[in-house]
Amino acid sequence: MPLDLETEEWRDIPDVLGYQVSDLGRVRSFWRRTSTIAGSTFDKWKWAITDEPKILPLPLDVCGYRTVRLSKDGRQRLLKVHCLVLLAFVGKRPTGLQGRHLNDDKENNRLSNLGWGTTSQNMQERHTNRDTPVFALTPQNVTEIRTRLMHGERQRSVAQQFNVHPSLVSRIKNGKRWAFV
Repeated sequence: MPLDLETEEWRDIPDVLGYQVSDLGRVRSFWRRTSTIAGSTFDKWKWAITDEPKILPLPLDVCGYRTVRLSKDGRQRLLKVHCLVLLAFVGKRPTGLQGRHLNDDKENNRLSNLGWGTTSQNMQERHTNRDTPVFALTPQNVTEIRTRLMHGERQRSVAQQFNVHPSLVSRIKNGKRWAFV
């Protein structure tokens, strides 16, 4: 889907001076390196906020999320773009929630595709939004595992039959994994 740059809305990133994020998931910086003395060497550079922003590159991290490197108080931080969009347009992350891509496309950082949600919601959407399986197990497998455990089958043999680690079977039994099934 092409970006509609004419209706793009920009907002300051809270607590990070000189940076803005858009509702389309782009990030820009107002910081520029300027010379303190005309004709000086590179030793005399300083950073200043200008009127002309620069769109920043958004590389992918190892998990496939778009990231951006921002400086605050002289320290650089690598931040996920979807979390910055939510922070600027929705508000601070509520305790216990995480940033979610509603259609499970990690590169689509439009505000309309993002929201704060629980880990369980996020995992459930990952499963329902993809054509190819994300998990080693399906909801039907989890139901079958619980049924076998209720009938006294040992966790280790169930794990071997479903080709998963026994600790996963234990977590399913205790409701720590796949609780939404």
